Amino acid sequence: MSIQQEKIKDLVERRSSARLGGGRKRIEDQHAKGKLTARERVACLLDQASFVELDALNADAGVVTGYGT
Repeated sequence: MSIQQEKIKDLVERRSSARLGGGRKRIEDQHAKGKLTARERVACLLDQASFVELDALNADAGVVTGYGT
């Protein structure tokens, strides 16, 4: 596997991990409380597929930022 393919694989894994926020357990806890995750709330507020997330790989911040219509 080339270095470029390894970097792409790493990026895909990091994006997937970032989408889970605090992890599956945290998402399940939110749902058990009758709440949506931040990304789910954003999806409810904006037009479908219009949200562009900024700095999604900054997992330390714990904040979802971006823009959409």
